[in-house]
Amino acid sequence: MTLNRQKHVRYWRMCANILPDAYQSSDASRMFLGFFIVAALDLLDVFDNPQLEKPVIAVQERKDWIDWIYSCQVPDGQGFRGFTGTDLRDRRSSHNKQWDPGNLPNTFFALAALLTLNDDLSRVRRKELLSWLPRLQRPDGSFGEILGPDDEIEGGRDLRYCCCAAGIAYILQDPATEPYQSPFDENRLIDYILSCQTYAGGFAESPLREPHSGLSYCAIATLQLLTRLDGTSSRRARETLDNQESCMRWLLERQTTVLYEERPESDEADSDDEEPANNDGSSTVNSFADSPMYYTPPLLTVGFNGRDNKIADTCYCFWNSGALAILGSLHLADLQAVRRYLLDKVQHIIGGFAKGPESPPGHSIRLSGY
Repeated sequence: MTLNRQKHVRYWRMCANILPDAYQSSDASRMFLGFFIVAALDLLDVFDNPQLEKPVIAVQERKDWIDWIYSCQVPDGQGFRGFTGTDLRDRRSSHNKQWDPGNLPNTFFALAALLTLNDDLSRVRRKELLSWLPRLQRPDGSFGEILGPDDEIEGGRDLRYCCCAAGIAYILQDPATEPYQSPFDENRLIDYILSCQTYAGGFAESPLREPHSGLSYCAIATLQLLTRLDGTSSRRARETLDNQESCMRWLLERQTTVLYEERPESDEADSDDEEPANNDGSSTVNSFADSPMYYTPPLLTVGFNGRDNKIADTCYCFWNSGALAILGSLHLADLQAVRRYLLDKVQHIIGGFAKGPESPPGHSIRLSGY
């Protein structure tokens, strides 16, 4: 049960050059995919590591990545696009700029990737970006994704966008500015986050929806970012985080030993002759060694799911454990059992981690830092 670092580095290095076939249709989300590639390589400690005999990423290649990210900054400085395919260049005008808008999540991913690549953000048009950010906030406190025709806010009312907005404000805050001036209404944002919390404790996409692990992480992370912004709402955000016992309980309940989809039984199979399966898909063999005197219980393998009555999914190991870590409760999860799931069940033979056992490695699945 070890992390095969060399294979993971090789896999993510390959993805930086050419995406696997399953992801090539997501070209419009290249910024999103690029961030996960850079973040994975950073977690694997390939940047500025003096112990490496040969750099995994050459200095010029890193510079090229940084230049490409900046090429996705829209000309008026109001955010970053997801890829260069919508760049209208000298044909851009006030009439058609809506077809090449700044995108809130891609702006966050661009800034985060630049920081990971050790860029100083000197080419980010901070003033224009911070004037664009509050225009994406709706009266109910939520954030949209883009500004459409007539500056109408478009996109869902989604806690993911709220987390991206708080992340952008955190990255671009100027410590020299006294007192801190928030670019948006933080109290309305907190009101919206609380309206998304369900009776079960978890947070939903929007009010009156089903709780979800990823969105619960976004809610908790947004509140944590607001405590770091030192604005007028920082104390309220901290008090809200300190009263999340129901959310903590719901997150811990997402641990599951159900790792595989149920398969329909074959008509030819005799169910009476089938051996019972363990949670890892193996069979229990009846033998003398199974007697109470000699029997040793198998080591438990545990994953996390994202919603009630779902099987384990690798990405939720990050979303659930990340939220629990912010809440100071990660130690309550069975971390050894989760390690077994990540390293024994979904660590892929070619590198990367799969969504679940028997699946190909995925880009939105990050190395969980246990």
